Order: sequence, then structure tokens, then C-alpha cells
Amino acid sequence: MHHLLKWLIGLLGAENIKAIIGSLKRRAFKLNFLEMRIDLNSAEIPSQSHEDMTVSGYSKDLEEGCISLLNSVGSLGFWDQSRFHKEILNTVYDAKNDIFIVSNSGSPVGFAVLHKKILSNGLREVGYIAVRPENRGKRLGYELIIHILTEIKKRGIEQAYLRTDSFRVPAIKTYLKCGFYPYIKNENEKKRWQSVMKAINYTKNSRIKVLLISKKIHKLKLTNRFKELALAYLRIIFGRLRRGMQTIKLEEAFRSRFNAKRAIVFPHARTALHFIIKSMNFEKGSEVLMTPLTIADMVNSIHTLGLKPVFVDIELDTFCFEIDKLKMSITPKTKAILITYIFGIVPDIEKIQKIAQEHGLKLIEDCSQCFDASYKGHLIGTFGDAAFFSLTNFKVCSSLFGGMIITNDEKLADQLNKFRDNSLLPARGSMLLKLISKDLIYSVFFSRWLFSYFTYFVIMILERIDPKITYRLYSGNIKVILGQHGNRLFEKFPADYLMDYTDVQADVGLASLARAKEVTDIRIRNGEMLRGLLQGVSQTKIPVRLEEAVNVYWRFPIISNDMDGLKRFLLKNGIDSAPTYLALCSSEPGFEPYHASMPNAERVKNSVLVVEVNEELKEDDIRWTASLVRSYFKKDVF
Repeated sequence: MHHLLKWLIGLLGAENIKAIIGSLKRRAFKLNFLEMRIDLNSAEIPSQSHEDMTVSGYSKDLEEGCISLLNSVGSLGFWDQSRFHKEILNTVYDAKNDIFIVSNSGSPVGFAVLHKKILSNGLREVGYIAVRPENRGKRLGYELIIHILTEIKKRGIEQAYLRTDSFRVPAIKTYLKCGFYPYIKNENEKKRWQSVMKAINYTKNSRIKVLLISKKIHKLKLTNRFKELALAYLRIIFGRLRRGMQTIKLEEAFRSRFNAKRAIVFPHARTALHFIIKSMNFEKGSEVLMTPLTIADMVNSIHTLGLKPVFVDIELDTFCFEIDKLKMSITPKTKAILITYIFGIVPDIEKIQKIAQEHGLKLIEDCSQCFDASYKGHLIGTFGDAAFFSLTNFKVCSSLFGGMIITNDEKLADQLNKFRDNSLLPARGSMLLKLISKDLIYSVFFSRWLFSYFTYFVIMILERIDPKITYRLYSGNIKVILGQHGNRLFEKFPADYLMDYTDVQADVGLASLARAKEVTDIRIRNGEMLRGLLQGVSQTKIPVRLEEAVNVYWRFPIISNDMDGLKRFLLKNGIDSAPTYLALCSSEPGFEPYHASMPNAERVKNSVLVVEVNEELKEDDIRWTASLVRSYFKKDVF
């Protein structure tokens, strides 16, 4: 384990680790309340209904305080009754980062009215209101809460968390009247809940929803399961590292899935690209057209062969080539087009295919982020002369790492096999163990349960200390393990990328491939749902779905002019989003010979924020994400 600790210390830095520990000691689970005692028993009951209620006298200041607080917080928790301060404090950490708690019974324990005072004292933005249940105060309390809930609803907050030991018909009616659908915390409460719903003759959304914790959404969803990783770790220690029958089975599974004639696996996607182009035997100085948003090693896979990568700007709808600029970039030296599908969005591939055919160019598809997408009924990866897929740990199909090539060109496949047999080096167990160790750590700390209760708060602290720390934590994933040489040109293809593929990886890949269809189906559903919910937000640009195209949404990209502000807002409300970690290779300092103006790609690099739509997320998670984005840009919410 010592190399894991060294890696973690090297990544964060000793000083930052000390700062984190100190911050945790100072802030650990502390919450501050500003209290204002209220007693509504002596107040007048308004005659108007809540739709046209004019608030005066007894509640004007209270209402203004509520609205002021709601304007600043992004999340909400409800409890039907509160008996102990300690219980409130504990439960708050089950909910979102900023909490507004409403109780319609129990003794009044306080309400944060003065928002300015909260900010000036540096307190967390937390409010609490309780009203006495006796006599007139109870009815008055419900009227006030209805008014408050109406304001809350306008801000896109839909989730209500209720204590289940004190359900009462008036309380449930109050929440439902305002369009909130309560959750329950315990499966054992079903009968009691159903009896309450029956008593109020409520049938809409009658399916029981069970909420054990307020789960937050992280951006580091590993494909491989903990058990698969642990078993692979043991096999590397006690078994033999070789490429054999399991690798052949994985290749056959890919070949069959894509109805291709041949499938050949290489150590990495960048290695696969390098040998695809090498097998095509282009003359030195030939040009390969490609999009500028990619990983730096894709550029070097071409450059180290003595060829010239030529960048072509992208369109913002599909993040792929601008067709007119692609045509203009073709010269007598152009030999191939490398099409990279970003974020799982499908472009009009037939137009690009036609251009390649008209000019006698090879078409290579980089499907690393577009597994199982399709266009006009044909899977992405079947339109070109060759296609390759990344099998790294965050892709839909993962075998720890690797790059799978599919092709219908038998001659090309034979040449690729020769290069693989003669050019690759024996696999190193130490490198595989490092990678799996890292994945095991990530799979624990980024499990949704532990992330919600622990890792999320660590990330919040890291972001406050220095956002660059978390950027390094994520973007350095491949660099730390695989020894990436940075965003610069190098003249020789690195030996790090030539370590042979193994049967241990193939076993992991076969398990991942078996559930890939289920995974992509959920991603498609979630991505299309989020795309629909974000329609009409003029401050953002979201991807399109072309007619007869199926996007798989490896990540969901949102372009806006306030990426940093939106990222902070989402994180504050429990959603860990990210910019793109792809390099803008057309302007990277180390790539000066290939620099070119790419305004659209530059806008994406500087303005895109990606959110998760992975298979772990439910429809409620997607609605919550959409509501927050719309709320941030002051749009109507759901």
C-alpha cells in the first residue's frame, strides 16, 4: 500500500493534506442556527386562500425572511416533526449542502430570518421554521407553509424529506397541494404510508419511493466492479501475464457485436491508432485531418510516424467536423480523416464518409466515447476503414485499459497482427497493480454511498483551498498511472504504451461487455431526458440529436458563458460536474508547429461543463440536475 500513499501525497501535496485535516477539525459537522421564537396561536387567521393570500401583520417579516433565504439556498429538507436539536443536526448532513427546514408541528426551535446577518457571520445558510400545532395556530401554520412552499416550488425544488414517525393527513395534504411528492426513509413504513394516502384519496404517483440517504452525484463512475478489480489484482500477483485464449474471446465478442470481419486488441487506444496509421503505410509528410479536442497522445501517435496532423474546427451541435472547413482542409498531401466522437454525440457521419470516398481518403473512427451509438441503424465504428475503442476504466466497456480495433479490411488486419506480435513488449505486473490499486481506491471513495457522506465534503474543502487540486485529481488519472509525457511533441512512440495486453484484462473486459447494452440503454434514456428538460435555456447550448441518430451520452455537455459559476452552484447542491479534460491541441504550448485558430473548439474547451447521466442515476437525479441548471439561469423549473 505504500506506493498508494506516496501517489496520494504526491498528487495533493503535504501542505494541502495538512490544510485539509485542519479544516476538517475546525468544521466537522458544525451547524449554526439563528433563532427567532414565533407563536402563531395569538395571530389572526387570514380569510384568503393561499393563491391570493396577502400577507400582513403577523407574517410579513417572516415571509420576506423566507423568500430572502430561499433566494440564496439551493436545497430543501422537510420534516413533519422535530423533537431534538441533535436529530436535526444529524439529519441535515443527509440532505443537500444548504438546507431550508420547514416543520408544521412541534415546538418552535428557531428560524433564520436575517439573511444578511447569516452572510456577515459566515454561517452556513440554514433556516428553520416551526409553528405550534394547537388550535388556530395549526391552521394558520398550514396557510403560511403553503405560501412558503409555493415560493419554493418556483425555485425548482421538488424533493420533500419527511420523518415517517409522525405522518398526519393535514401535513401530507399540505405538501401534495403544493406539488411535492414526499419520500419515506424506511421500507417498513409502506403500510402506514399507504393508509395515509388512502385516507386522503390520493392516487397520483402512488408508487412508494424509498430514500435511505440524500445521495449526491459524482463524476467518477468506474465501469469495473470492486469484485472484478480485486480478483484481477490477485490473478496478477499469483498468475501468469500473457495474451491467450481469453483475449481471443474478447476480440471475437467485439467482432460479433459490430459484425466486423476482424477485431484486434492493443494495449491502449493511442497505441491502436498509431499502428492503424502505420499499417496504412502513408508516405512521410502525409497529412491526417483531425479535430483539435483530443488527448495529446493521439497527436503524437501520428507525429511519431513522420506524418502531419492537421486540425479542423468543430461545430457546436455535434462536436465534430465543420463540413465546409473539412472540405477546405483537404490537400494533395491529405491521406486520411480521423473522426473523433466526443461525449457520445453522433454527427452526420455519412457526409464525412462521402467526402472521404470522393477524395480517396482513409476514414478512421475514434469511438472511445461513443460505444454502442448508431446512425441510421448502423453502429458507430462501422462506417470507416478501421475503428478503435478505448477500454480504459471510465469507458462503457472497460478492461482496465486497452484499445480494440475493428475492421473489414483483411489485409490491414493481417498487418496489424504482425506489428502486434513484433512490436509489443512483455506486460509489466507492477504497472497493472498500480492501475488496479488506484481503481480499487476510487471504487470505494467514489461509491455513491461513501461519496455522499464523506468524499463529497472532502472535495468541497479541496475546492475552497485550491480548485486546481481537484482538477489534478481527475485530469491526472492517466498521467499518474501510465506515465503520460505531457502535452508536448515527442519523436519516438513511448515504450510505456507498448506493454502487451493480457488475459487478466480480457476477463475484466468480457464481464464489462456483457452488461454494456444495459448500461448504454440507461445512459440514452437519462441523456435524452436531460436534453429535453434543458430545452429553452437560452444561456446554455446543449447537444442536438440528429434524425435517425442515437447518442449514448458518455457525458452530457452543457456550454455556457458562466461555466465556473454553474460548476460551483452544482457542487454546492450535491452534483460534482467537470470541464472537459481533453486538450485543445491546436493551441497547446508544446504543439507550436501545428497551431491553428479553432474558435468553436476553443469555446468548448473554455465553456463546456459535463454532468453525469450514467447508469447509476435515476430519473429523480436527472430532474434534480435539470432543475438546478434551470434555476441557476433563472428559468422556469419543474
